[in-house]
Amino acid sequence: MSTHKLENQLKEQQYTFYANFATEVLEGIRREITPIFLRPRWLFLGLAASVVLCMVSVYMQDGNLSIDAILGLSEYNEMTNYYRYVQL
Repeated sequence: MSTHKLENQLKEQQYTFYANFATEVLEGIRREITPIFLRPRWLFLGLAASVVLCMVSVYMQDGNLSIDAILGLSEYNEMTNYYRYVQL
């Protein structure tokens, strides 16, 4: 096939698009650009999973899930007694 013949065929080509074509194409591009982790559902699921993993970690380290354990204060009384003993 010669280049001249191909150019003539392309010149004769007619494209017809329906009325909402541009809107649908742009909407599809917007959906593809928005990363899945920025959608609210994934954000909340990620936050919930992080909280659960942190609580599991606290439970594994301290053996309980008290407010003191979560804040890191569960060992505070024992350490203060130790420091008082060392200072005497």
